[in-house]
Amino acid sequence: MKKFLAAALGFALIFSSAEAKFEPEKVPLLTYAETPVTVYDSPDGASKGSIPAGTSLVQVKGIGADGWAYGSYMPANAKRRVYRWFRMSDLQGYADFANYTDRVTYDVEASRTRTSTNYVGKVVGGEDLIVVAERGDRAKVIFAAEGGYFRMGWILKSLLTKYSGSSSGSSDFPATLEGYEDSGNSNADSDMTYDDDK
Repeated sequence: MKKFLAAALGFALIFSSAEAKFEPEKVPLLTYAETPVTVYDSPDGASKGSIPAGTSLVQVKGIGADGWAYGSYMPANAKRRVYRWFRMSDLQGYADFANYTDRVTYDVEASRTRTSTNYVGKVVGGEDLIVVAERGDRAKVIFAAEGGYFRMGWILKSLLTKYSGSSSGSSDFPATLEGYEDSGNSNADSDMTYDDDK
């Protein structure tokens, strides 16, 4: 659990960081863009389109301390995924940054976006998660999922022990972030065939 918390808390801090050189890490994180996210051919390079909001599953493959990330997504009307650079902070949309550990008391589905009724995965009750953003009655959280990777989505803030007053227990997270398997959520994208767009 200590390895997970160190990695996830560092990851959360990256959202608002603007220093240091990009250093690729094996951090498979599955999420959706809250608003359209501009993508680039390199950090601070030329714009190469945008990630659609709420409809294309984004796999973040590497994150740098400067806030730049590299990952894949499915462009609108495309038949294959493409790899591009983007700012991690842009995935947040209009939200206030946060960085603390919490839990929910029972299983809850995390939404793709703050207002979406489609899901990115299930947050398991009693297990640690990282809150990385808040807006209104919602919180954006990073949580461990099946297959040894993370997902990031939105839940009601009232479900967090910080706001509900419930006590928290203890649990362990997978030490590795390697690999990917779909969670089986019927509302989550399962199209994960990758082709580098050179």
